[in-house]
Parts: sequence; C-alpha cells; structure tokens
Amino acid sequence: MKQPIEKNLVESTAVSVHIRLCLIMILVFMSQYAAAGAQGPGFLVLAKDRGFLGNQEIDAVMEQFKQTHTVSLALVGKNHQGVEESYADYIRQAVIELEKQGVKKIIAIPMFLSGANSTFNNYKKLVDEARKTTPIQWAPPMADSHLTAQILLDRVEALSEEPRREQLIVATTGAVDKTSEQRIRSDIENLLHEVTGRHHFDEVAIHVYYDRDAQDQEKKNRAVDELIIRTAAKRGRALLIPLSIGVKYDQHMSEESWLGRKFGEFDIALGESLLPHPEVLTWLKQTANRYSPASRDQIGVLIMPHGATQPYNNGLEKVIAPLRKRYRIEVAPGMGDPLILGQAVQKLEREGITRIIFVRMYALQESMKAKTHCRRA
Repeated sequence: MKQPIEKNLVESTAVSVHIRLCLIMILVFMSQYAAAGAQGPGFLVLAKDRGFLGNQEIDAVMEQFKQTHTVSLALVGKNHQGVEESYADYIRQAVIELEKQGVKKIIAIPMFLSGANSTFNNYKKLVDEARKTTPIQWAPPMADSHLTAQILLDRVEALSEEPRREQLIVATTGAVDKTSEQRIRSDIENLLHEVTGRHHFDEVAIHVYYDRDAQDQEKKNRAVDELIIRTAAKRGRALLIPLSIGVKYDQHMSEESWLGRKFGEFDIALGESLLPHPEVLTWLKQTANRYSPASRDQIGVLIMPHGATQPYNNGLEKVIAPLRKRYRIEVAPGMGDPLILGQAVQKLEREGITRIIFVRMYALQESMKAKTHCRRA
C-alpha cells in the first residue's frame, strides 16, 4: 500500500500547485473588484401585498435582511378597494429610499415563486420606469434557487409518512393563460427534482390556479379542484403542498385556510406555504451577496479532495496547510457528499464569509463536476 499512497500524494502535490495559482488569480481579482466597488448596490424587494398577517411575515424577514444589506420593500397587488394610494406609489417610494442612501445601482429581487406570476409581471415594468438616475437590474425569482427546493422538501417531509403509498400534489397560483401556466409548471417541476430524487411517491402532480382576472378562471380553477379530488380518491394518502406566498389577511382568510375549506371533506393532508421559512431570508442574503462586492475578509475557500482513511487525509492536509496561511479554508473530503459540503459552507458563513471559491481537488478536470454543481450546499 505504501507505493500507491506516495504516488497519489505526489499527484495531489502537483494538483496543489495548480490550485495555488488559480486561487491567487481569483482572489486578486476579487480583491480588485471589492476595492473598485466601495459602495455596494441597494436591493429593492418586490413582494405581494398579502394583507395584515401575511405582511407581518414579510416585514419580519425584511427587518433581518436590512441588518446586513441596504434594502427597501415595495408591496404590490390588485387594488380591489379602490383607494387613492396606488401600488405604483409604493414602488416609487422604495426606489427613492434607496437613491437617498447613495446607492449607485439597484438590484430588484422578486419575492415571487415564478417569473411568470401575473402580479409580478403587472408591476415589473413600473419598477424599471421608477428609477431616476440609478440603473436597475433584476435578480431571478425564487424558483431559480436551490433554497426554494429545500423549502419544498421540508414541507413535504413534514407531512409524508410512507411516500410509496402517497400521492404528492403541489399547487400554486399566478397563471393568466396557457403560456404562463406552463412556465409556472416547469419551474415547479425543476424544484421537485430535489424531492423526487430522495423520496419515491406513488404519484406526483402539479396544479396551477388562475388569477381571478384571467379569462374563464372559475371554470379553469374548478377543473383544478376536480383533478385534486380525483387524486385524493385513489388508494393511499394524498399530500397537498401550497407552494406560493399567498394572501393572509388573518388566520381564517388565508390561502391555506381557503384550501382547507375547499378540500376539508376529503382525505388530504395540507402542508404549509413558502412563508414563513428561515430559508427565505437565506435566499435573500444569498441573492444579495451575488451582486455585492466582497472584501478579502469575506472571501473563503472550500476545497473538496477525495479523502479516505486518516493517513491519507493527513497527507492531503500537509498539501493544503501552506494555503491556510493566506486564505480562510475549509476542507470537505468526499465525493460531493451534501452533508459534508453543507457543514463546511455553514462554518464559513458563520464567520461572515459571503463569497466561497470552490475547488475540486481532483486530477481530472471533470471529476465530480456535474454532481457538485447541482448540489450547491
């Protein structure tokens, strides 16, 4: 065994030289970027007006988000009450609030599941037009984040008892036509991969409700109700997850209560919606960090070598040790294990790291690339 181990360590040393060069170039670039952007961007969060109780949940998340970033909130929705104050005013006020703080760029973050959501699209243009001199760039909606998949997984696992004998139903809102329905459905399908990759259900279904202003919405939504009821009538247990950030005027007038009354007489286990959930704040911070300059102290390095027994791991540590004098490093040995990667990422984050340079310490360029790119701990 001695010869192969020594051979592997020689190869690892050669890889380490390459890693050092890459890290130096990347960190020099990041340091220059941070120095060039002394004033980071401001973040305008566009969120649906959910009513009193729902907006309290949004405000709670925003208060935490404001502790680390320059943020303003613009609530939007349908003006059913006919009051004079319009949601366009909220958008203008949110932009002015950021411009008064001297930001040179605004990143608009849509707190909506899908970019095809009708309420989001009704106000997206108004956000772009609200700026005076500060450019506005849009960040992706929640469905583009693996953290939303984690929320969905948490909601499912909180209900599920025996997946192979259960029907999983994921329902959301926001469609106005067939095109938007298909786009929203596609977004949920991508999120469901994290769930179906871990748990095998007897059946999985996605249903999209139409907004009240959509043509024939009552007829289309009754059809959705009937499909959910048919699924619940099958052998086994039905789980219904409302994957949206819906209205919540109070505990009785909420999306969950609405679904509960609609399907209360059927054997359906109803889950929670997207909010409140701690990963929503994580998603906001992660999104903001992608658009913010980072100081050298906020940059960490995560190295993933193969790893093996302790003697082998000790050899790897000797190779990595010189780099620790210059960089904040965590090591996650293994072949893309989500637990080990997650522990390393969380440790860096607890220390205030906002940028992580991820290095696969393998001799071949493609080794573990596909697996780790889809993990995103």
